[in-house]
Amino acid sequence: MKFLLKMVISFSVIIMVFGLILGYSLYSNSVKLVSQTIGIQAKNIAQSVANTLDMDDVDKVIDRTKLMKDPKREYSAIVDMPEYQSIRTQLYNYKKTYGIKYIYIMTRNNEGKNIYVIDGFPLNYSGSDISLPGEIEEVSYKYLDLAFDQHKMYVGDLTVDNHWGANVATYVPLNNNSGKFIGLLAVDIDAEEVYHFMETSKNEMTLLTIGAIFIAIIISYLISKFLLNPLKTLTKAVKKVQEGDLAVRSNINSYDEIGDLSSAFDDMVSVFYDNKFSIDKLIAELSKAKTMAELEHSIIMEVKNILNLKSVSILDFCGSKLDFSNNKEMDAFAIAATNKFLKDKTLKLQLGDILSMEKGYIVFIGRVNDIHKMLWFDLHSKKISQRERLSIQLLSRYTSIYYENLILIDEMSKKITDFKAEEDIPIWISKLFLQISEKERKRLASDLHDEVLQDIIRTKKTVSNALDMESFNEENITSTLKHLENELSNIIYLIRQTCNELMPTFLSEQGIASALESYFRKIQLKSNININFEAFNINTQLDFEETLAIYRVVQELVNNAISHSKASDIDIMLKQDQENFILYYSDNGIGIDLNEKIDKSKHLGFQGIQERIKLLNGTTSFRSELGHGLEVSCQFPIKSILALKI
Repeated sequence: MKFLLKMVISFSVIIMVFGLILGYSLYSNSVKLVSQTIGIQAKNIAQSVANTLDMDDVDKVIDRTKLMKDPKREYSAIVDMPEYQSIRTQLYNYKKTYGIKYIYIMTRNNEGKNIYVIDGFPLNYSGSDISLPGEIEEVSYKYLDLAFDQHKMYVGDLTVDNHWGANVATYVPLNNNSGKFIGLLAVDIDAEEVYHFMETSKNEMTLLTIGAIFIAIIISYLISKFLLNPLKTLTKAVKKVQEGDLAVRSNINSYDEIGDLSSAFDDMVSVFYDNKFSIDKLIAELSKAKTMAELEHSIIMEVKNILNLKSVSILDFCGSKLDFSNNKEMDAFAIAATNKFLKDKTLKLQLGDILSMEKGYIVFIGRVNDIHKMLWFDLHSKKISQRERLSIQLLSRYTSIYYENLILIDEMSKKITDFKAEEDIPIWISKLFLQISEKERKRLASDLHDEVLQDIIRTKKTVSNALDMESFNEENITSTLKHLENELSNIIYLIRQTCNELMPTFLSEQGIASALESYFRKIQLKSNININFEAFNINTQLDFEETLAIYRVVQELVNNAISHSKASDIDIMLKQDQENFILYYSDNGIGIDLNEKIDKSKHLGFQGIQERIKLLNGTTSFRSELGHGLEVSCQFPIKSILALKI
């Protein structure tokens, strides 16, 4: 379906729905207004008639009517009552005087049913529409029942009945001279003329609505055609790019979604075909960094390749404080402006967010423990372009990964140094930490190469294929750009996943139980293994070191079950007693020879588990036999509880 047709249909549907709602609303309000007007008239008449009735006579007729056991046979006795004849004649006279359609008196019998007492027809009238004394009203009317139940006056809505026609009824309570409620006086005002007028108006309104919708369709077609002209311009620009002219731009200066689409296309072509910013080159440069200083030097050099800069620095932001000690290019005014900007704002920092300030820009590019790494830069130009913005955001995604990777390596190196300073430990422990560090680096490189880089290559091929297409229309542009958007979203998701696996920042926010549940859901999506997880009596908030240790231990055990043990079922339980936190793990895998694996240091993963729990002053035990699965129990004292005791 053509985009123009889609827009016309969309506009038409919206206008149609709006027209129908408006027409219905006008009709409903008109009916309500007419009903209220007639109701006021009926109310005044009914009240006036009720005030003139002899309540003693009415009371006598009502009492006699209630005593009837067989209304079809006994009604003549009531009709012969002088009181009945007097009131009926009186009601008939009011009917003629005020032009009332129906006027009658009703009561409730001993069984609680609504019955007629006196109908305001002439005494000699015997038509089928007269209601005789004691006749039961089989139909339930809302306002009639309310008047009986509450002994109050009620004016009904405009009702239409095939037999009785269109009427507005009013019900007035009748009380005897003792003040006791005995029945109701009902007055029905004829609304037939008004009803037919409203029906005619409704038909005319329907025709007007249809005409308005038809005109609206024509107008929507013209507007849609006008709005699509920029897309035609964009199509011409794409065809020139297809012919090899990479310098061409659409130059659509509209400030709407089509303008955004054009700008995104221009930026995308620039990002993928500009030699200044190569993904392969970026990964290569950042991978060379072995320290934080080297990494930040590489980041600054890459930013200088991307942007036309006056100056650039990396700042440390912790809580509400900025550390300017490492900056080399910020002048006093820039420092003051940056500090004031961040103090005046409550920032919820998101990776890649670019914040514009009075002096330069600030970008969140990564986190080192509690310190947020902020990239500050000042441009020669007054405004950052969309292409530059995309490049900086992509750079921030990659740099955050390398920050997290270096954190792990630095932490492991410090632990090794501390161990060596304190005691003479076996050399294999040092090798273990180094192997784990290198393993993380290799895994990260593999993840980036196998997933992120491959997605980028596929995205580049999509652009190349689009440029080679013989025909390019609005649908092709929209489809191609949408595909590219989805591919880039997938790349961002993969990078975030890698970051979370390197250093799960959500642990302190979710807690260990919720974090593990999220991890297990991801594992079960990628494998057929069944994981049964339970957490009991977890009422103490673990610190980050404790939470991370449990998370990594579970990761190692689950990875072992998937890669080596051939297990199909895993049971994991977390619980807490008065002082200790306990982890219990079991699977139905092939099992291992514990003596061989542990004592000969051939299973480094299990050694890593023991070391993590040992650093928490805890203990770990393994139970397994070949062919009978694996059981692991870990226990350590909770720091917060020990601190309270001290």
